[in-house]
Amino acid sequence: VEVVFADGSSESSAVADVAGRYSIDLPAGRYRPFVRGDGVMSAAPPVRERLPARPRPEQVAATRLELAAALDLRTSTDGVDLEVERSGKVHGRVIDTHGKPIAGAIVRAFATDDVGTARPVLGTDVAETDGAGGFQLEVAATTYRLDAFHDRYGGVAAYAMVAVDAGQTAETEITMQAG
Repeated sequence: VEVVFADGSSESSAVADVAGRYSIDLPAGRYRPFVRGDGVMSAAPPVRERLPARPRPEQVAATRLELAAALDLRTSTDGVDLEVERSGKVHGRVIDTHGKPIAGAIVRAFATDDVGTARPVLGTDVAETDGAGGFQLEVAATTYRLDAFHDRYGGVAAYAMVAVDAGQTAETEITMQAG
């Protein structure tokens, strides 16, 4: 995986070896470290929303550095371990009740487990559909309820439920109703 140390205005990175070890030279400062890599992701504890709201367009696939743990580096430091979660992908498409694709819909994954699944630092639990209504998410391995939002539609006909297995890709379709 690629290990990234970001300070909000720049990033420095290194690639971990097969044992997960890495070394990176950085100036003293405050960083938010995370990883990028297929099948794993950095995540933060879940945020319980009392009333889950529609995601804002700027949240689509946006890196959310505030979710990554903050680390103050003042001297050389050994043993900075970064926890990762095994992840899988969700490929799908959003259609209307006539089977026509809906472009520009915002899709969001909500974990259904009791403890709540961590939110990915790289923002891959929210996506916008392309011209063919397609979307892709990368999320921690668990079961999700998918919701979709679009200004011209009232909501989903029924929530799409999808089980995501580590390293696998789940396929789904979300149908939206006129509103």
